[in-house]
Amino acid sequence: MKIIPTNIRWSLLTGMLLFAVHCEYVTAQNEKTEYESAWHPEAFYIIYPDMKLTFKLPYEKDQSGVANLLFKNKETGTIHLLDTVKNNERYCNQLSGKYDAILLYNNGKYIVYNDVSFEKNISTEVNMENLNIQSCDPDSQYWLTLRKFNTAIGTRVFPENYATDSNKKIRGYIFLLGGGESLMGAGICQQDNRCKIALSDGYFEIDTDSYQTLKVIYIGIEDQTINIKTNSGLFLVTKTKDLDLTEEEMRKIKTGTLIKKQE
Repeated sequence: MKIIPTNIRWSLLTGMLLFAVHCEYVTAQNEKTEYESAWHPEAFYIIYPDMKLTFKLPYEKDQSGVANLLFKNKETGTIHLLDTVKNNERYCNQLSGKYDAILLYNNGKYIVYNDVSFEKNISTEVNMENLNIQSCDPDSQYWLTLRKFNTAIGTRVFPENYATDSNKKIRGYIFLLGGGESLMGAGICQQDNRCKIALSDGYFEIDTDSYQTLKVIYIGIEDQTINIKTNSGLFLVTKTKDLDLTEEEMRKIKTGTLIKKQE
């Protein structure tokens, strides 16, 4: 049995100690900047025209809040955000195949659900409630440097009084299948006709009192009615329907300047 020299042992111990201290530092910094307005969603909904996945999330004892729901490709190991960014340009690349779903918290801890399948014509529920929580590590530190679920690409401008109650909040994005344009200006409406408008990057926030049926209103897209619970995240990808529209009108749909009016 080889004996590790004292100087190497001390180097290893020092490295481990520095890493632990760094994790504590990351946690402390996040507590200052994130925890006060931390988001604690109970579910994530990912909806494409031909598939729907619902992720049931656990209660987080640390209360640091959810930073993101990430997906690691089983074959390549590539990490995908729901709203993927490539070369600083947004595109909506429909996930297909098998992934590990990673629920990442603001303090660097995380939960992994293995082998989530993205396949056409499925509607499935993924229960992450009873999985073991993993400690902060180099991988999760890197994931925290990625854009968070509610962080804009570029500058996002919130209208006055747009912010909502985080305990009842649904946070989400709406995109168009294919080119991946965000549906800026789309109306997200509740059953009592209260609506919020999607912002320039397709992001929206809306308060709901309980389990809710949301309707997405926008000219040129297929009708969208979504059953969703309060305090959750939504990533919705929709597609256009066949309409007798001019090229100029189609351009306005893709740039978010043509909005369907409620009748």
